[in-house]
Amino acid sequence: MRNIWLRRIGYIFKEKFINLGVLFNQARTSVTDYQQVHCNPSKRSETNTEDRNMVRWKAPMKDFVKVNWDAAFNSKNTSTGAGVVIRDEGGEVQVSLCMSKDQNNSLAVAEITALWRALKLCVELNVEKAVFERDALGIVKAVNSA
Repeated sequence: MRNIWLRRIGYIFKEKFINLGVLFNQARTSVTDYQQVHCNPSKRSETNTEDRNMVRWKAPMKDFVKVNWDAAFNSKNTSTGAGVVIRDEGGEVQVSLCMSKDQNNSLAVAEITALWRALKLCVELNVEKAVFERDALGIVKAVNSA
């Protein structure tokens, strides 16, 4: 389904048409990948499962919200996708957003852009007590040292 949607978006916004045969092969590959991951538990990485179990969302302090942000960078077409989620102390999503941007230079720029958008969203919503969380250690250290 995702590839059908991407084909439609590519045709509408980029005037790029993807042949149905290519779309079919992408769907077949997606199904095969899904089956390998979900139908063959012996092929899963045990360390990956352990790492995922160690990483859990933790609630912010009372009367605070937690702002999580993430970004992705496509070096082939220098485009960026980013997302922000704000949750209350009970873990309920209060607001979320996603954005895309063309003409970025690197993943670091994408991460900084996502953080900037998260900060801007908090200002727009008059959020005064927030904890920002992300796994981009370099960006977090740079912001904290500024």
